[in-house]
Amino acid sequence: MSTAAVVSAAVELADEHGPGRLTLAAVARRTGVATPSLYKHVRSIEALRQKVSARVTADLAKALSTAVAGRSGQDAVRSLAHAYRDYALSHPGRYPLTQRVPDSQDPQHLAAAELAVQTVVAALRGYGLVGDAATDATRVARSALRSNRCHQSGTERTSRLRQSRDRRRFRAAAGRWTLLRATCLGAARQPARLG
Repeated sequence: MSTAAVVSAAVELADEHGPGRLTLAAVARRTGVATPSLYKHVRSIEALRQKVSARVTADLAKALSTAVAGRSGQDAVRSLAHAYRDYALSHPGRYPLTQRVPDSQDPQHLAAAELAVQTVVAALRGYGLVGDAATDATRVARSALRSNRCHQSGTERTSRLRQSRDRRRFRAAAGRWTLLRATCLGAARQPARLG
């Protein structure tokens, strides 16, 4: 068994049961080995979660960059948003692990996180945003994408409190998208600044 096989089993378990129920014992059962055997591949459950985060961040970054490739302006932003939402809905268990801070000692995780950020930057490039305006728009876009991920499970949400919370999240996300749209449209109306 390889470290990649351990991580793959953990990704499957996270998708099936959520990242909170990811344990070394569960991964050992899934892979058919004794729990102590996993320590040859990962030093702790936290280290395993970090490796899973690196893998799923790379998956998300690839999905986003594929969606944006060859597109610009509204088409790029729309494709980015759809790809992000589709990933979150298709992988509700692994999606939260894409939000972890990359391990500074893991170059693959850092590269995956950078690709995800640069894909958002690329989607916004058509609006002529530079410098601080580009940085701010990227932050707003990423915040809106995370807020509006709609990572609902297949079960019916009936709690009034939960529905109320969802409406507040939706309004907050809609506000972020409105801010992003205003920023991009304002930049599109003005000539792009150089330097």
